[in-house]
Order: sequence, then C-alpha cells, then structure tokens
Amino acid sequence: MTEKRERRDLSFDNYTDALAALKEELDGRAYDPQVDYIVLTPDRYTQSVERALFSGGGALDCEVLTISRLAKRISPVTTLSREGGVMLTSRAIAAVKDELEYYKRASAFSGFGREAYATLLQIGASDVELDIAAAQATDRNTACKLRDLARIKKAYDKLKNDNVDAVDRLITLIRELPNSALVRRAHFYAIGYSLGDIDTTRLNRRVFDRIAGCALSFTEYKATAPSGRVQSVPAFAAPDRISQYKYISATIRDYVDRRGGAYGEVSIICPEPRSLLRILNEYEIPVYADESTPLFEQPSLAAIYHIYRLKTGGDGASLVSLCRNPFSGCDDSDALVLQSYVTSHGVGYGALDRDYSKASDGVKNAVACAKALTTAFDGSFGNAVKKVIDEFDFESIAAELNIGTDIVTPVVELAELLKNFGSGDFEEDAESFFAAARALEIKTVPRRRDTVSVTLPQTLRLSSAPFLIVADFNEGLLPVASADDGLLVDSELSALEKSGSVIEPKVALKNKRERIELQAVVINAKKLLFTYSEAGRSKPSSFMYMIADKIEVTEYAEQNNFLDMDGVLEVASGEDIRYRFDESSTLEALTFHACTTGAAREIAARKSSKLYQSVATAVPQNKMTAAGFDSQLDGVSLDHLSASELTDFFTCPYKRFLKHSVGLKERRVGVLGAPDFGTVVHDFMELFIKDGTYDCSREKVAMLVDKALKNKGMEIDDIAVLGNLIDDAVDFAVINTDIIKSGSYIPIATEDKFNIDLNDGAGVRRELRGMIDRIDECGEHIRIIDYKTGKKVFSLQKCLNGTDMQLPLYAASAMRNTENKRLIGKEISGVFYVTLAQKYDADSKPMNGRMINDGDLIVEYENDILSHPASRDGYSSSYLFSARLKSKDGEVKVHGNSGSTLLRDKFGELVDRCVRNALTAYDEIEDGYIERTPISKGCDYCPFGGICLGDVKVRTAEEGDDE
Repeated sequence: MTEKRERRDLSFDNYTDALAALKEELDGRAYDPQVDYIVLTPDRYTQSVERALFSGGGALDCEVLTISRLAKRISPVTTLSREGGVMLTSRAIAAVKDELEYYKRASAFSGFGREAYATLLQIGASDVELDIAAAQATDRNTACKLRDLARIKKAYDKLKNDNVDAVDRLITLIRELPNSALVRRAHFYAIGYSLGDIDTTRLNRRVFDRIAGCALSFTEYKATAPSGRVQSVPAFAAPDRISQYKYISATIRDYVDRRGGAYGEVSIICPEPRSLLRILNEYEIPVYADESTPLFEQPSLAAIYHIYRLKTGGDGASLVSLCRNPFSGCDDSDALVLQSYVTSHGVGYGALDRDYSKASDGVKNAVACAKALTTAFDGSFGNAVKKVIDEFDFESIAAELNIGTDIVTPVVELAELLKNFGSGDFEEDAESFFAAARALEIKTVPRRRDTVSVTLPQTLRLSSAPFLIVADFNEGLLPVASADDGLLVDSELSALEKSGSVIEPKVALKNKRERIELQAVVINAKKLLFTYSEAGRSKPSSFMYMIADKIEVTEYAEQNNFLDMDGVLEVASGEDIRYRFDESSTLEALTFHACTTGAAREIAARKSSKLYQSVATAVPQNKMTAAGFDSQLDGVSLDHLSASELTDFFTCPYKRFLKHSVGLKERRVGVLGAPDFGTVVHDFMELFIKDGTYDCSREKVAMLVDKALKNKGMEIDDIAVLGNLIDDAVDFAVINTDIIKSGSYIPIATEDKFNIDLNDGAGVRRELRGMIDRIDECGEHIRIIDYKTGKKVFSLQKCLNGTDMQLPLYAASAMRNTENKRLIGKEISGVFYVTLAQKYDADSKPMNGRMINDGDLIVEYENDILSHPASRDGYSSSYLFSARLKSKDGEVKVHGNSGSTLLRDKFGELVDRCVRNALTAYDEIEDGYIERTPISKGCDYCPFGGICLGDVKVRTAEEGDDE
C-alpha cells in the first residue's frame, strides 16, 4: 500500500493547464490493484475531464466522479429528487401558509415552491440554523423571512420522513467517509471547484476536509483568476440581433467550407440562443444547444397544463394553445381556424362550454379534440396525467417530433411522484405537480458528433476552444442575475454574515464567477469572434475591452458596401448577359454572405436583378434562385410591422388594403392638423421629461415647444394657433408632472425604440417594431406610458378584437427586452395611456389603462391614495386612474370593481392574447386577406365608403369579455 501523503493544493494560471498537469500526474502512476485513483469534478465538467484523462481508452484503477456520485457509492440510499423536493416544499408551504408573516401573499405565486426549495438547500449547504439566524438578524423583514423559512422547513422535514435530499446526502457522506474501504485505498483529486477567490460551498469543503483526513492523499487543482489579455479580437457590429446571427452563420460556413475547419471546433456563447438556433438551422449548420430547459416549457407538459386549465374552466387562449400543441392530435389547419375564431369572437372563460354549433367544421373538429382530452383527464391528478399520456399515445407523437430528447418520460415520472409526495387533493396535487415541472430541467441531447455547440462559459472552462464566438456581447450581458433575486437577497446575506450566520453563495459572487469564467475561456481560445447589436441605444460590452488590447470592428454598413455592386460591369455575349467583378473583394464578400440558397434569395430580393445575376455567378454550382420571391406584399414589408399597422388591419382589412396598396389618402384640412399636433406634443413631452426640472411655467413650456417645432422643421405663423398649442402643452406638462410626483416611479426612457420577435409557441414568427413614449421605473417594477392628445379610453374588448393592442404589445416588448439591461428581470406593473385632460374627477382620469391588482403596488403609483377622502365603505379613490383602496389590519386592499386593475395572471394573459392577435394579423396579411370585415361601427366614418360599396361582414367580440 502506498503511504499516506499530506494534502496538496496546486494553483495554475488556468484550468486548461491544471487539467494538463493532472493528466501528466495520473499518466505517471504505477498500477497497483490495491490502489484506486478518484477525480472529483462538478457534473458539468465530467465529460471534459474524462476526455482529457482517458483519451486513449478507459482505466481500471481511475474514474471521474461528482461528489453526489461518490455519495451514492459510499452510502447507497434513495435520494429525494429535485422535483420531489419541490413537491414536498409546495405541500409544506400550503400547510403553513396561514402562519407566514412575510411571504403570506408571495406563497400563492407560481414558482414560489421552487424558490423556497432552492433557498432551503442553500441554507442547508451553509450549515445555518434558521431559528438562531432569525434571532441574530438586525433587520425586522429579514427576521420575518427567516422565521417563515423555518416554518416551511419544519413542515418540509416532517413530510420528508425518511427521504434524503441533497444536503442530507452530503452530511451522511461526511459521516460515512472514514468507514469506507474505497476511500481508505484511494488517492483523490479535485478540479473545477475553486477559481481565484471564488470557492465552492462550505458543505463541499467539509467533504474535502474529511476525505483528506482518511484517504491515501487528496490533491486539489485550482486555477487563479485570469490576468492575461488577448492582443487583438475581430468584432462585428450589427444593427439588430438577427443580422448579427446571420453574420455568425455566414462566418461558420466560411470557416468550414472554405478554410478547412470543422463544425465541432466551433463553440458559441449566447445568453438567449433560441433565435440564434433558428438562423443557424436556416444556414444548414448542424448545431447542439448545450442548455437545460424547464420541463414546464416542453410541449408534452404544456399539453397537460392546458388540459388541466380547460378542465377547470380555462379560456379561449388555453383552448387554442392546446389545439396547436402537437400532443393534442388536432390538425394544424383546424387549430389555425380555431385561433381566428377565438380571436374574432373574443372567446373567454368556459371556452369548452360555449355553443359552437354555428362555427365552421374546422372549429368544431378542434373543439372536439380538446373535449376528448379533458374528458379523459379524470380521477386523481397523477392518474389523470398518466391516463391521457397512455390513451393519446404521447410516446409516438414525441417520436414523430424527432427532437432527440425524451420529453414524455419525465412527465410520467412526475405523475408517479405524486403517489409518495402528493396529498390526494386534486387541486393541491396539481399545484405541486406544476411547481415541480418548473423546477425540473430537461437536458438536450446532441444528434451528431460534428456539430456547432451553443453553450455557457462554464462548460468551456476546462478546455481551450478552437474557434470561440461570443454573441450578443452587449452592455448588460454580464452579470446575468440581480442581487435582489431570490428569497434572501445579497444585502440581507451580508448583514447576517456580520451577525455570525453565513449563507452562501451570494448573487454578486455568482456574477463575479460568470465574468471570470468568461474571461478565462476567451483568453484560452485559439480563434475568437465577438459580435454585438447596436439596436436602439445598445452599446458593446465594456467587458470586451477589459479582456482584449485591440478590438477590430467590422460595421454592418461596411458589409452592405460590399453588396452595393458598384464594381459590377455588364458584358454582352450574344443573348446572354454576364457580369464580372472589378475587385475580388466584392466577389469574396458575395461568396461569404450568399452561402446558402436562402441567403442568396434574400440578397437577390433586396437588390436588383443585376445583383441576383452576380450572386448566381459568385456562388458555386449556380444553385441560387429568387423566382417567385417578393419581399413585400401590399406595399408593406413582411419582415416587420408596427403595432399601429396591426391595429389598422383589424379595423378593416379592406380599408388597410386601400391605404397601403392602392395608396388612397384622406384630404388634409387646416394648417395644423391633429397628426401634426400630436407629433409636436409628443416631441415636446420627450424634451420636457429629459429636461428633468418639471418646470410647467408657460415660459419654459413655450421654449420647449419652439424647440420641438424647429426639430420637425415646422413653423406656425398663426399666433392664436400657436397660443392654443402652448396652452395644451402646459396642461399636458402639469398632468405628467402630477403623475410622476404623486408616486415613486421615475422616467428611465423616452421614445424608446423596440424590436422584438413574436413567438407563437413553436418558434419565432414575426418581428414587431415600434417606439414607447415613456418607461418609468420603481425598484423591480416598470410601467409603460403612451401619450394621447385626445380622449383615449383603454378597452379590453378592443384588445380582444385586435383594434387596440398597442399597450399590451408594448408590454410584450419590454418583457422580452434583452438589450436594455435596466429592463431585464423587471415586472411590468401597468400600461397606461396618459390623456390630455384638464380636470381630475370621477369620470375623467388622466391615466387610462390596466395595472396589476396589488394594493402595495398601486400605492407606488400614488403614494397618498389612502389619505384621500373615503366613501362609506372605507375605500379611497385614486385621482389619477380608476382604482379604490383601503387599509385594514395593516394590509392594503383593492376594491374588487377597480376598473384599472387586473389580477396578475389576467394581466399576463392579456399581453399573451394580444401577441396572438398580432400573429393572426401577420398570417392573414401575408395570405393577402383583404375582405370587407370591419369591426362593429367601423364603417360609420370610413373615408373610403364611396369606393367600398360592398356588403360587409361585421366582426365582433362576444359579450362578457369587455370591461
């Protein structure tokens, strides 16, 4: 037997060198059947370590394990899975919800069970007693949080019985290590746990200390924080994300097709890869996304969710979502017909109970599919799930989808868990089931070996990437999490640490590790490319300049210059026309960008026929054709539309056709028309907000109005007209100043451009562009303001029939925003039109829209609302919007009939509904739909009545879906 050695800690400049040194040491070992060699590494790095250590084959005396796998080898107990833990935590929360102090309301939100379980594991890994920590806490809210968590943990431990969770397993491992023959005869090595001053958890450290005390030896290979820099890095500045992804795709094709590289050598770091994956597929690049997605986002689980929603009275949106789900068995064409029907008829709650006898056959077929699924969904919740999966053959459907990942078995396993961890109550088990589904992540599986990998920096930490592309390298890419995330925030953890209770890790430490890992991966890469977007006010990440001495930027404008074709000459040869290039760079650029049929078609459609001929000449085998392709339809480009254009379509498709295709216009009457007035007032408000003094004097307003007019190149000679404009601007300034100063919100953006992809659940479909007048911020909440110079009343019914989707679509853009770091992770609390009204009373409020029904949140809008005169029932009315509040037993309550409020889930459903409406409009516009189907009363003031002269079919929303 080899003699025991002292514990060793070895440090290296990077993990690549550390792994090479570990391999060298293990390669020099002498084989002894009585001695084992065990390498410990986090789960994410096991494959990288195994490839590095055993590239020439396996090893009988050496293996790579995670700490969890070592625990299973030494103490083979059944461990509670993450999803099982979330189920039990959800049940524990339900058992003590009436006793909770701080989390009483938050405990009802979806996802709280997942967050609570993660926090309990975090606390367990930090060796902290909650009762002691609560007593030591100096902040009252923190103490309340810790007491609540102690109550949840007590109920959780009681429900857990003999089941062992992740923390229990490591504690058991620490106890059993000295008794293990495997440990006593092995040399242990650890790699991947420590990077610079960033360490692993305290509980993992206890495991290492115990191993070092009883194994033959324990050596940890650590990496210091990276200090080097890359000399020079190419970067591509794109006008938007899609252009960025197309450049990346063309670069990869060039690397493989012309420069002898392999797809497997390319790694891409991208924070949100879904759009990137779509573009890579369009460029016929094999790709593997090394990501884990929640089971809740998979179509198999989504089908169960929508079946459950419909079983308990779900709305039209759930009905459509179920029928468009591949596991519903519904024909795609029937599902699309149903979607149009639900949108145009405003089908709300109780969707399955409606009378569809007069609907088309497609609608009836789709509804029949949904009814069959919900009818089969009976018995206990777990049995209902398994019954539907079995009777409707989810396994075969999943096989036909050919996504390479098992998305059915995890759903069945979740349902099985309810046998041990469910309560038997249908609703409670449903809540536990979906909470666990949100916690369970499904790992994607690579389909082939030679693929481009889209991954995270941590995955590449132990290797040197042959060709590394960092996409979306904009300011705000890192850090990726807020210090206010989670149930216990960083400031609270710091305060607890001072009082003697250490709970790790902090979010700030996680973010620091992200930055260091990315820096290490970039420095070790052999070939690099940075890309970023300049959309809106986006800027390249300053972090890029911290890790490179020189950035060689290629602007998108330079790329377009290559495609201008100024260097192309026409050469006639008989009846044929050929084109030659004066400069080889033009040919090279065309060959680079037109690397697939789709890319060539796009370039050809974007330019003239000369360009098409040049593309065909530039690309080998002359495979590119643009026949039948038209980038425009009805005079409107289909790659993007604005919210107002979509609304115009729903008002009447035929009216939109006359305006945008035929080009008819209304007569202009007057010197300063309503559109001009609105434009000037909007520009004035932008200047007024940016000025920040909120000076509503007539002199200051007149100065800003004059500046707005000059910016537009407009002059108003009529003194009376100009005076009226300034008067209205003063009123508008006063109204907006009152709104801002009455609450806790402050403006953070004016005239904010947005550019988002609309998604129908199956992938990105269309692009929506626009400009939000103002975005205000209060802590983790933001609200959207749109200025209206006339009287504008927000209507739910008009949202349903598509004629007033502006505010919800703005909310969708803010929720999906990845460019503005101040918006990422924030909750949209409300969307409002701010109208030019000269008085505040019960009938005329300056803010008209919808906000989340939450008393504390409403007080953020109007701080003194509770001090307003109260009516007989004790409720005080807002001066700014339609809402009534009162304070009772220390809790702020909202009156149930408050017209400007919606329950949080209803608010989200409204936004989702309008996104679906927008997609419907896109589809019908693309199909050339120009039927005379106006909304109710849409013909009353239509300027094209003399041309229409046709019978119209009025489209209305069903009753019960309006205010």
